[in-house]
Amino acid sequence: MPKAFMFKKEQNKGKIMIYQDIGDSYWDEYGSREFSEEIEALGDVDEIDVYINSDGGEVSAATAIYSQLRAHKAKINTYVDGIAASAASLIFMAGDRRIMREASILMIHNPGMFAYGNSQKLRTTADFLDKLKEAVLTAYNRAEISEEEISKMMDDETWLTAVDALEKGFATEIDNFGEVVVLEVNNNVLMVKDTKIDVSKHKKFNNFYMKNIKMFKTKEGSTVMTLDEFKSKHPEMYSQAVEEGVKAERERIKEIEETGIPGTEALMKKYKYEDPKPADMFSKEALKMLKSGAIKLENGNEQVDKNEENNISPEMKSLEKAKMDALNSGVQTIPGGNGKEELSEREKAKMRANRIAAKINTKRGL
Repeated sequence: MPKAFMFKKEQNKGKIMIYQDIGDSYWDEYGSREFSEEIEALGDVDEIDVYINSDGGEVSAATAIYSQLRAHKAKINTYVDGIAASAASLIFMAGDRRIMREASILMIHNPGMFAYGNSQKLRTTADFLDKLKEAVLTAYNRAEISEEEISKMMDDETWLTAVDALEKGFATEIDNFGEVVVLEVNNNVLMVKDTKIDVSKHKKFNNFYMKNIKMFKTKEGSTVMTLDEFKSKHPEMYSQAVEEGVKAERERIKEIEETGIPGTEALMKKYKYEDPKPADMFSKEALKMLKSGAIKLENGNEQVDKNEENNISPEMKSLEKAKMDALNSGVQTIPGGNGKEELSEREKAKMRANRIAAKINTKRGL
């Protein structure tokens, strides 16, 4: 097995390469102790380049390496030469500059571990993993999206191209002029710069592969498999990817519909079908419409048309007030009625307005 890491110093700049699993448990892993020794051996440098091509490993070891880099006085540049998955992505986040090669991959997910024992032991393990996730979020929070969105990406196991990582703020730049990364997939094995990764253990890789199939080459060296070729050669992967894709699309559309309010119908149609976009982008555009005055809201509810209000009889106003009282109290039936009358479209619209306002405020930290 080739050496997993090496370091060297040129003038006043250090270089460290991490091309192996990360951990402090086994002899063939790259651990925090080895990294500490390398950092010390570099001596007094102004800049350190860290090159990563790793499927990850132990979170504790990666967190220790991340902390050492963040505490160092030198400027830190981290590079994803091929892949920085799981724990390796934490080390990548330590960079002041975080550079991804054009065809490289980043993957983040929740911490996990094997557990055995009684219910008390398992609950303790679950609590520990929750605390571990909080520590991991500290590193990922250097990205340019909310902690809520990062946490969901971790829950979902998210694979990112260089463009995706740059867009979300995980990466600060893309290197279009460095060594070309060649990605190959064969029988559930991803080959990245002589690093073999068993992708069968990663539940969302197939979907990522389907969406970015042009990035990959087959083992025979052909350019790109067509969708039909992929379906024929990898029927199980294809079926799983389609199933996951359909589920994700339904959830996306549902979330857009739940945050839609009167005045955003055209935007909803565009983002749902014509030019599909994530639900959080819809929420941001809706907020812009609110700020610009394109949508008028009052106290989080749709503003009542004054002309329409003037034409409502006192009896109707009284009934409307009763409906609003019931709505504000959390009851979805009208007092004094038969107890079965459902909310009108107006009340539903107001509830949707409340939901989108609350969601937007949450994203803004309010």
